[in-house]
Amino acid sequence: MVGPLAVGLLVARLFLVGIFAVAGISKLRDRHGTWAMLRAFGAGVRTSNAIAPVLPFLELGAAIALVPTLTAAAGAIAALALLVVFSAAIAVNLALGRKPECRCFGSIGNAPIGASTLVRNGAFCLLGAAVLLQPPATTDPPAFAFLAANVAAVVATVFAIALVVVSVVLWQVLMQQGRMLARLDSLEGWAPAEDVRPAAGLALGTTAPDFALPDLEGNLTTLAALRALGKPVGLFFVHPTCGPCRALVPYLVRWSSELGDGLTMVIVSEGAPKENIAFLPGFAPNRVVLQAEHAVADAYAAYGTPAAVIVDPSGAIASEVAGGRDAIARLVGKAADIVWHDEAPAVQVGLEIGSPAPEFAVPTTLGTTLRSSELRGEDVALVFWSPACGFCRQAAEDLIAWEAAGATRLVVVSSAPDDDLVARGLKHPIALDEGMRVGHSFGAGGTPMAIRIAADGTIASKLAAGRDAIGVLLRPSAGIAT
Repeated sequence: MVGPLAVGLLVARLFLVGIFAVAGISKLRDRHGTWAMLRAFGAGVRTSNAIAPVLPFLELGAAIALVPTLTAAAGAIAALALLVVFSAAIAVNLALGRKPECRCFGSIGNAPIGASTLVRNGAFCLLGAAVLLQPPATTDPPAFAFLAANVAAVVATVFAIALVVVSVVLWQVLMQQGRMLARLDSLEGWAPAEDVRPAAGLALGTTAPDFALPDLEGNLTTLAALRALGKPVGLFFVHPTCGPCRALVPYLVRWSSELGDGLTMVIVSEGAPKENIAFLPGFAPNRVVLQAEHAVADAYAAYGTPAAVIVDPSGAIASEVAGGRDAIARLVGKAADIVWHDEAPAVQVGLEIGSPAPEFAVPTTLGTTLRSSELRGEDVALVFWSPACGFCRQAAEDLIAWEAAGATRLVVVSSAPDDDLVARGLKHPIALDEGMRVGHSFGAGGTPMAIRIAADGTIASKLAAGRDAIGVLLRPSAGIAT
């Protein structure tokens, strides 16, 4: 007869199996989020690059080893090691006053770390320690006993599955590299010998790829149904973790309300519905559809986010793919017969000029605290930044040049430490804004964005989004708005 202790230990094992299996699978599905989490916790770029692909398989390996009694002790040791390392990282960050987001379960759920995170991990550690106390002779249920008796075959099967998964991931990385190179060619204006730049996206006039994607309420939306409304269809490709996409959201909201009579706007995003509802407030659920692994974007040759393309009511491609805020705005303007001015965007976001700037107190990379009151008496530009943002990386050299120009004091407000900026010679310490709370208080919906504050502590400009717009904002001739 199986005693209460054996049953309790079995339940503890199954609970840990579920925790580590969900964590591993979630991280496989949210590889960028795993990398960003490691960076936010203070790991360097190379360390994050090395750990992020391996971490999900370590968690899955611990979950598998915990199933049969024969390998449960090894699985418990692996689980405890992962929990102890992660708990130590949490404790160090909390001691430094940092609260990066814990993405232990990928995009399923994420929130800033705190004391409760340590308590939760402590409880998991107690379960792992309890499994180590399980007597080796404890009888497993028949299915577990079979796994224990065929452990070599199980390990070989797991290895084969892991090999397939790694191969798929490697293939996706290679495909992503190809997309990145194609995007860089577009950004750098590469041209063949005839000096004619190839068009981005599919050829004009060709049939637009159809799709059937779930909206935020789970209902299927097809391109054919959208075309049946009799207006051009604008497909806007975004991603919830993309900083420039977040910066574009206020513009998308404005366009959707003002251009509804002339353009059917559809946001093509990724991830879970809950995540996208928070990412895209104000959009009708049936105008946001969710693709899997950028499949639809690839079909339209839209390599990168944000991007957009117009499909005419007949189902033909009516525009090149536009990448980035300004190019998308010009595309929308052309489709709706309006004009986009680069230095005076039609859509203004941010706080009102002349209003008091929000107060804040945030830690810096030097271990000090930066308070907004300390910035009074001089003209200041806050640059909202993220080391995980590709568009920030492209603007890194410009940021150093802007600081060196010294026309106005530059304060980099970053979601995490940025070793690259320091290595490039950034003079002032980076202000750490975990969760972008300071950025959000200024109306910043993404990165890179910037805003100027006058010497009297009032807002002196509208928010600038993107490298070019920030460069205009920081020109010495720009002055302070009055």
